[in-house]
Amino acid sequence: MKQFHRIGLVLVIALLHGEGRAFELSSEAISYDFTDNHSEKSQDTTTDNLASQENPLEIFNGMKKKVKVFSEDSSVAKRRAANHRFVQDMVRLVKSGKSWDMPWSELSPVSVLMTPDQKWRILTWSVLLEQNSRRHYGCVLGQKGNFYPLIDQLANRFENDEIFDNRHWPGAVYFQILPITPTHNNKICYALLGYDAREPFAQRKVLDWLCPDPEEGMVHIGAPLIDYAGRSLSRWQLLYPRDVQVQFQWDKDRSLVYFDHLISRGSDPSTETFDFIPDGSFDALVWRNRRLVFEEMPMYQPLK
Repeated sequence: MKQFHRIGLVLVIALLHGEGRAFELSSEAISYDFTDNHSEKSQDTTTDNLASQENPLEIFNGMKKKVKVFSEDSSVAKRRAANHRFVQDMVRLVKSGKSWDMPWSELSPVSVLMTPDQKWRILTWSVLLEQNSRRHYGCVLGQKGNFYPLIDQLANRFENDEIFDNRHWPGAVYFQILPITPTHNNKICYALLGYDAREPFAQRKVLDWLCPDPEEGMVHIGAPLIDYAGRSLSRWQLLYPRDVQVQFQWDKDRSLVYFDHLISRGSDPSTETFDFIPDGSFDALVWRNRRLVFEEMPMYQPLK
């Protein structure tokens, strides 16, 4: 029997927590509860049998319909409800034991990234809420049945030199996973580039390290694998206004992440914390000695 880490009632609530309202979970959500107790005797065989009898493809097809609603519907209430049911279906699908082979790419615009070693899938998405703000959702699925929800902690500040976990996730929609796999504390870490549009007037591009830790039943978010001005940073982020476009991409030929060099626009002191714009030059995080090293690269030009 597959072993799962805790999700279910508590973590379905947690995945949906912070939206300004509490969801009432149906008996269906409670039936598909994951627990930390992996013994054969203590497992609810009725629940397991019910999950195994469901058609995983039907669950997945239902998820595709819910994605369309929470990504396109004009009603905030309908988007919230569809996302809530999508999370419930995700729990049911993982509980069925057949989730790994689903055609995950069909869930667009949910981002689905496979790690370079083919051991993990990382799903992230966002839902548009009131006043043009967004909330992020996600999970890390393991080939062996591991399931770790990524729980967006909207109200927290996330410094670049701190390490978090999947229950205290800074939040982003990841659009690229890099072909590098360093280790930290004997755990393989995966580098992901992401986009964070949660705020109505600002946006971010981020580089996060995700380091699954099945022994502890968690995913570490961040690792001190970025060298910057004599310091070791655990993540990288660029903060800039909504009306600005910033490049942030992996250059596979030169093994580096390049991004626009930002300077203060200085037009409004009240917005100085995020009022930065590109000046036409580039900086980079260069992959060197199994670390990412910051370099100013004023002469760099991305390859066409």
